[in-house]
Amino acid sequence: MRSALLEEAATTHVVLMRVTLSSESFIERDVDSHASHEKNVDERLGSVSSNFVCQVHERLPALRGNPVVLGLEHCVFRQEASQVHGHFYMSLSQPSVIEDETMKEAKHVLGVCLKKALLVEVDAIAHGVDLTHLELSRLSQISDLRGHASSEKPKIHYVVQTDVQRGWELEIDQWYAQEHLPGLASVPGCVFAKRYVNLDEGPKSFACYGLLSQDTLISREWLDVRDTKWASQARPHFINTQRNIYHHVLAKS
Repeated sequence: MRSALLEEAATTHVVLMRVTLSSESFIERDVDSHASHEKNVDERLGSVSSNFVCQVHERLPALRGNPVVLGLEHCVFRQEASQVHGHFYMSLSQPSVIEDETMKEAKHVLGVCLKKALLVEVDAIAHGVDLTHLELSRLSQISDLRGHASSEKPKIHYVVQTDVQRGWELEIDQWYAQEHLPGLASVPGCVFAKRYVNLDEGPKSFACYGLLSQDTLISREWLDVRDTKWASQARPHFINTQRNIYHHVLAKS
């Protein structure tokens, strides 16, 4: 049995579009509370995301005369001062091999769609919004587990990306599949637990979790799953690890 991270896993299940938006209007000002500011930003980003979906439905099927049918699964954002970092998860209706040239064209088309969506919303945002970064990654699915709270919509999106020390790929795959992902999925407050191989930008192992609350990450049940003997053996072999917390703006029912 070979590690999923070492397979020539060319089949794409999800196209991940990562973007960075920059605007002074995202900075908190003239609001009574942080909570009201967050809601305001979420509403704006939700509107941008909805407009983006409409643009994609109109434009993407034209790619090279061979439709790549994408459906938006989740749209999540995190804010850092005047920058907002977003993930758009777009699943393929039929998992398939997407060639490099098609990805290049898709990146151009999706960039145009997002810029048009921002223009639709720009009047409501008071200041112009710049799209400062856009990248696409093909994600090949390894695991997709329903969580303890699978009947509810996630509010928090937790992402762990990492490369793995050479020679430990199979061990890490087995740990994720047999203990870690099932354990975290069973924690109250977890809506889903997923893991992919990233075929393009960023570390190869890409795990993400839909949660009802950020408090889930510090719950006793969650910490118990993270603090097992196997976990203590596996985690030191992570390389280039990135952990980020996002807020859901749009989520599939």
